[in-house]
Amino acid sequence: MQKHQLKARDQHSSAERQRATPSRKSWLTGMGAILVVLLIIGTSIILFVLRGITNRASSPMSTPPPAGQWVNLDNHYIFSALEAAPNNPALVYACASPYSQPQGSAPHYMLLRSDDFGAHWQDLNKQITLRDFCQLAINPTNSNELSIVTAGTPSGGNTPDVLKHSSDGGKTWQTLQPKLQDGQAAVPWHVQQLRQVGHDLFGIQWTSPLVSNVTQLSTTTPSRLVRSNDGGKTWTPITNAAASTTLIVHDYAIDPGNTNTIYELAGAPPRLSEPGITPGAKTALMTLYKTTDGGANWQPLLNDVLPDSTLQLASNQPATLYIGEATGNRASSETSVPMSSAVAPISFRIRTSSDGGANWQTALQIQGTSGFVHGWFSTENGQLYALSGASGNNAAIRRYDPTNKQWSDVTQPPQSGDLLAVTPTGTSNGAVLWLRSFVGGKTALYRYVSA
Repeated sequence: MQKHQLKARDQHSSAERQRATPSRKSWLTGMGAILVVLLIIGTSIILFVLRGITNRASSPMSTPPPAGQWVNLDNHYIFSALEAAPNNPALVYACASPYSQPQGSAPHYMLLRSDDFGAHWQDLNKQITLRDFCQLAINPTNSNELSIVTAGTPSGGNTPDVLKHSSDGGKTWQTLQPKLQDGQAAVPWHVQQLRQVGHDLFGIQWTSPLVSNVTQLSTTTPSRLVRSNDGGKTWTPITNAAASTTLIVHDYAIDPGNTNTIYELAGAPPRLSEPGITPGAKTALMTLYKTTDGGANWQPLLNDVLPDSTLQLASNQPATLYIGEATGNRASSETSVPMSSAVAPISFRIRTSSDGGANWQTALQIQGTSGFVHGWFSTENGQLYALSGASGNNAAIRRYDPTNKQWSDVTQPPQSGDLLAVTPTGTSNGAVLWLRSFVGGKTALYRYVSA
């Protein structure tokens, strides 16, 4: 109707209509072009924003911090454990205690979370209650799924430990009362050194005179490797028939590509002494065992491993193994431990194998009191970082390349401390070094990115 009215109104002047028509067409054409341009621009902006949101949501890793400089990240907590999510190195979880705490009180642990390589920390204390100790494991393919072992009651003692599980990055938690299916009645669940490899959880079930209500001294109290394939609800032991029943498992490593390939260090249990009597020297050597069928058959790889030793495996190069051996409080007169000379016993060494434990060579060896190692870690690609030094010299963090079998200096720490962890950056051969320091009554956590 409006179109007919406009037409009737314009018929009174043909000349005016002829003059007005080109102008109106030009105006409408111009407005149409402007609207099309605005529509294109608006659509592009929306698509750009949506694409940016999608990219951020689908890309779990952020750019690592600048390399080559130490940064003090925190002075409020004493960090006891720190781990980065394997599929998102920017996401870091840590067990820590607030500093300072009332004198004489037991440590109060809490879980911290950072999604920017430790630059900022979120305290998850309101979401989870931790007692006495804190050990965590992160799902290697899902950075929001994690498990934590802590004491079941404030006093610990003979009560079983509990396993807490979260599938949303620590926002909500489920508390489990795990059952150990080992044929023994009423065995309290006390699993330490918790790790998740693939879909399964692993750990060492410790049974000591304290948790077993055994009052007499014992040197044959067992510990054994255990495994859970249902999220930690039930556990079964991985029995090593090749090892003596009097030995305990001190450490272990799992091949992430084949969880039936397991390495474990077994040796004599710590000797207990009467109160006030210094424990005897740790003189017994340890044995490294390997199974490729989940524990049905074991073979010894090394039978001269020094006491107080730990085992590490490169997750992306699972045939690369390291054993760090510290003699601890071994008596200097003990001759069962290999010595390079009569006056300079080995105080620390790192041995390495690149073929799954078939052959070994020494990567680092420190004699007598000429130096120390305050933390060592293997990266996922098999490089080794160690904080070491010698008497009268400054400590330094050095890197071992298994390809050329050479050490190189990386950096000197800003102050005395120990190497708490080494985590990936998400870039080729990069690593984040975490230094825990406590100097002059003050705690600190430092971060260094090695390119």
